Parts: sequence; C-alpha cells; structure tokens
Amino acid sequence: MLALAAAAALALGAPGDTATAAYAHGALALTLRYEMTCGEPGPGPLAVRLPQRFRLVSSHAYVDGTERLQIASGSTLTIDLPKPPGITCMSITEGTLKLRLTGVRAPAGTWTVRARIRTHAFAARLRIR
Repeated sequence: MLALAAAAALALGAPGDTATAAYAHGALALTLRYEMTCGEPGPGPLAVRLPQRFRLVSSHAYVDGTERLQIASGSTLTIDLPKPPGITCMSITEGTLKLRLTGVRAPAGTWTVRARIRTHAFAARLRIR
C-alpha cells in the first residue's frame, strides 16, 4: 500500500502556518512551516494527532533526522523537541520542521493529520491509495 502524498494544509494557527504530509512503506512524513527564531523549532513538545484508524507498531519519531523521545496516548503522540541553543538570536523567519514517524499502519483513504506546537496549529491532508 503506497501513498501518494499530500496537499497543503488548512491554516489553523498563525497566518503562514502550513503543513504537508506523505505516507509510504509504513512511515508518515509531516513537514511543518511556521515562524521560528533563528531557524530553531523552539520549545516543545510537538503534539501530533493521527486519525483514529491509524495504528502504531513499534514506532520511532525523527525530528529533522534525529530520533526523539515520543509518548503515545491513544491516537496522540507527544514528541520531545531539541532544546534551543543558549545563543541569543533575534532573527524571526519562516522555518521548516520535518517529522518522520516509522511503524505507522494506515488504511487507504483521505485523512487529516493534525499537529500543534505552542500557538501553532496544523492540519495536513493525506491521501493513501
């Protein structure tokens, strides 16, 4: 079951917050774009709500390529984010946070994956064939 990926998100959080999602080979990729300080995601955690029919089978969470601690409760995952660097920076621009969840079993259909980090809320549409 291979998915072709997804469309841009419905804007739920601050203006400019967007998300996309893709699914292939048991892995869900979620890309979040929002205003970041110095390109850092900021303090977490990141909460991801999967559709009810998705199942996690020995899953792992990777944020920007690095495995992170995750806690699953029902269809919601809470994912630890890297601590911000101790350097003071005043540059605020759109940044990208890439999340990859492995061990996800998802049925065919059109789904919405939701995420939240602080005041930023995202909803990415996902079509799995």
